[in-house]
Amino acid sequence: MTESSLPDLKAGVALSTLADGAMLRGRVDGEDAILLRQGDALYAIGAQCTHYHAELVDGLLQGQVLHCPMHHAQFDIRSGEALCAPALDPLPCWRVERAGEQAFVRERVVAPPPTCFAARATAVAWR
Repeated sequence: MTESSLPDLKAGVALSTLADGAMLRGRVDGEDAILLRQGDALYAIGAQCTHYHAELVDGLLQGQVLHCPMHHAQFDIRSGEALCAPALDPLPCWRVERAGEQAFVRERVVAPPPTCFAARATAVAWR
């Protein structure tokens, strides 16, 4: 799919074209993005892994975690946070609004500071 043929996610996507657990690659303000559906929840995140730019639409979605198909980095689809190496940087995220049977990707969301891998590893070790 060429960049010009990707859907403009801000213009709206019919929910009937996005099954539960499905991902749709598109564009938001000139950036590559993925629209994801988990039941009634909708998320929009960056389309490429922040490690080696693999196409995340080819990855595995398990619950709220998207696994990169190339080196298995993991991202939280709710926040874009990189959950494990080799990716260290978060994905961009956008707010998604549902209007009737359409999903519209809106403004970019400013992410909270990332969780430190070392702090997470220490917390797991002490459990």
